[in-house]
Amino acid sequence: MADARTRTRAAGGRALALASFAVLAAVVAGCAAAAPSAAPTPRPTPTPAPTATPMPGTPLPESYRPEGDWTVTFALPGDFITETWRIVLTCPKGACDAVVEIRDAKGKARGRGELALQDGRYVLRSTTTATVDCTAGTSKVKGGATRRTETDVVLATYRLAGTAIDQRTIQGRRTVTLEPQSGSGCKPSILVYPASGELAAD
Repeated sequence: MADARTRTRAAGGRALALASFAVLAAVVAGCAAAAPSAAPTPRPTPTPAPTATPMPGTPLPESYRPEGDWTVTFALPGDFITETWRIVLTCPKGACDAVVEIRDAKGKARGRGELALQDGRYVLRSTTTATVDCTAGTSKVKGGATRRTETDVVLATYRLAGTAIDQRTIQGRRTVTLEPQSGSGCKPSILVYPASGELAAD
């Protein structure tokens, strides 16, 4: 009789354990079903490659050699600078890079530059700096500022506005920036001069 009760209690214990396991499994399954699925990780958007700035004008003839003296003018209303650029190519034939000897309107040497042959055009980009006098109020301050001159021009074939005429000329700009020295009292300034140039008449 005691063995029967023992077997009955054991069977009841096993049944209770199985029932508890079933309830736990159901709870776990319910939680898993209720858990939201993880959102997919967004892919990074590729950065587009920078677009190159198109060159002004159109290419020169392959055999064109711009040797000689060119008159180049940087002009604003009531303010202009005229220079003579003597262009000397670095090769005996055909098109190639060139050296530029720069003189002011009085014939004084103002330095040298380089015309690089790029995409059928001649490109000159240069930056020079100099310590200059400036004005603070009514007083002149000696060496009171730094002047930075940036020249960016392209010798190419350009079409005259409103016509079907093409000309080989120099176009671009020169930016002159005045940066006062600390404590000078001078004011900063920026002037942008449109540039134009053509082969000087013989």
